[in-house]
Amino acid sequence: MKKRVSSYSSFWMTVISCALLIACIVLYIITGLQSAAANSKRSDLVKYSDMYASAYLYSQSELSTFANTENAEHYNNYNNAISETGTMQGARKVLEEIGLEAQEQEVLDEFDSIYSEYIEPVNESAIEQMVSNSDFSSGKKALVDSDYLNYSSYCYTCLSTLSDSVYDRMTETLDNIDTRNQIVMICLIVLSVIFVFMLIFTQLRIRKISRLLEAADSEEESSEQEE
Repeated sequence: MKKRVSSYSSFWMTVISCALLIACIVLYIITGLQSAAANSKRSDLVKYSDMYASAYLYSQSELSTFANTENAEHYNNYNNAISETGTMQGARKVLEEIGLEAQEQEVLDEFDSIYSEYIEPVNESAIEQMVSNSDFSSGKKALVDSDYLNYSSYCYTCLSTLSDSVYDRMTETLDNIDTRNQIVMICLIVLSVIFVFMLIFTQLRIRKISRLLEAADSEEESSEQEE
């Protein structure tokens, strides 16, 4: 009977220990994967939002340089930057594939609205004057208009706001994951401590029961010998 009680207790202790170990490993893997995924997403969003803003500034700079220098290389650089396969559109597609929040999409839509209404038409008109008519004076004049420059600056502000927004959002997400990880680890530590105390308590109980069984066996043997 003593052996049966000890074996029964040891079996369930082993089962509980294995369950806690597996739970720790699974939770560690899950939280680690979540943290890595969120960190990677933040890096990509910030990287491509910054790339989008930089490509916009670069395209505007190259067009302005073309107007001032009449060097066709800068015009080609401008065209490459804004083309469907250029850096601007490439970064834009990646951002949309990763996914933006509604507020971030609104900022991007605001950029699109200003760019298509106030920047793109002026750029196209200036290019027509400079390339088709060889009138660099008129093209340059259009590109230094105060309203045009203000709208161009506002477009860049929109893209900078987008970059800051995605960084702040993903940083908050990472902080939440880290907080959850800490809570999980605290819970696991507490459960482990409780389990250790239960293990000690069970072992003490087993020893007590064993001593009682040994005493009972001794009394039984004494009774048999007396008979």
